[in-house]
Amino acid sequence: MKLAELGEFGLIESIRARAHCTDPAVVVGIGDDCAVFSSPNSGVTVISTDLLIEDVHFLRRAVTPKDLGYKSAAVNLSDIAAMGASPRFALLSLALPADLDVSWLAEFQSGFLGLLREHNTTLIGGDTTRGEKISISVTVIGESVPEGVKLRSGACVGDLVCVTDYLGDSAGGLRGILNEIPSNESLSRLIQRHYRPLPQISLGRFLASRKAVTAMMDVSDGVASDVGHICRQSKVGAVINVDLLPVSPDLALLCSQFGWDSRSLAATGGEDYCLLFTVSPDGLSDIQSAVQKEGGAELHIIGEIVEEKRGVEFRTKDGESISMNETFSHFGVNG
Repeated sequence: MKLAELGEFGLIESIRARAHCTDPAVVVGIGDDCAVFSSPNSGVTVISTDLLIEDVHFLRRAVTPKDLGYKSAAVNLSDIAAMGASPRFALLSLALPADLDVSWLAEFQSGFLGLLREHNTTLIGGDTTRGEKISISVTVIGESVPEGVKLRSGACVGDLVCVTDYLGDSAGGLRGILNEIPSNESLSRLIQRHYRPLPQISLGRFLASRKAVTAMMDVSDGVASDVGHICRQSKVGAVINVDLLPVSPDLALLCSQFGWDSRSLAATGGEDYCLLFTVSPDGLSDIQSAVQKEGGAELHIIGEIVEEKRGVEFRTKDGESISMNETFSHFGVNG
C-alpha cells in the first residue's frame, strides 16, 4: 500500500496505535490540537528540536528506514543527555512523498519508537504533510532539577576539556558510504556508529550532578566546532592537543588503508554524539573513578581552557600549531 492510499488520518492513526501511550503524566496524547502532560512542581523542563531532510542529512538509498528512525530519535535524545536531563516526551512531524510505501513508514516507526522506549520516552503528538522529499522534525522534552542542568557557558580558565568516547567514527562511516567503499568488519562498525549513535543519557545525568563539571554539550558538529561553541558561550579560549583525540582501532585501520587523516576526521567529523565537557582538574580523578566503577565510558582529556584572547588552538604533542577547519554549516558559514 502507498501512503496516498492510507491517507493523512490513516497515517496518524497508525502512528498513534504503535506509540502505545501509557505514561500516567500524559493527560492528552496523539489526536488533539495539543498534547497535555503534568510536570513536577520543583523541576525544570528542557526541550530540543532537530530537523533531518532527505539529500541534506541523509540519502534515502543509503540508509534503511529503521536506522533512519533510530537516528532521528537519537540526535534529540543526545541533546537531552548533554543538558544532564532525563527525556520524557517526544513530538514527531513528517513530510512524506505520497508514493512512499507504507512498509517504509512501518520500519521507520520501529526504529524511532524502539529507541524512545529504551529511554522511557513517550511519543505524544506531532504533524504530517506531503512533501517531494522526506523531512523529519523531532522535538524531545526532558526534565531535570535546576541545579542539574549543565550549559555551554560555565567553562573556566584552567579547566580540562574532555570527551566520553572515540571521535571521527561517524565521519569515517559516512566517508565509506559516500565513496561506496566495499564493506568490511571495520567499516561496518563505523557505519553503525554513523546511523545508530548511542545517546549517553545516564552518563550525562551523572556528569551534570558533579560540581567539578563546568560546561557540557554533545559532539554533533565536530570537536573543532563544538569546542568553539563552548568557548564563545563561556568567553574563554582553548588549546586542543590533536594527538590526544581518541581514535578507534576501526577508524585507525581504515585511515591506514585509504590514506585518510585520522586526526582531521577526529577533530572535524561530526555526529559522534558523545559528550564534550569541561572540568576542574581537581575534580576529574574522582569522576573518572566513579565512571570506571560503574563500568561506564572512558573519559579522554583532549585539551585545556585558556584565556579568551587565544581563541581555539590546535597543537601537536610537540607544541606545533596546526590548522583544523571547523566543520559543516547548513548555510556556508562555519561556527
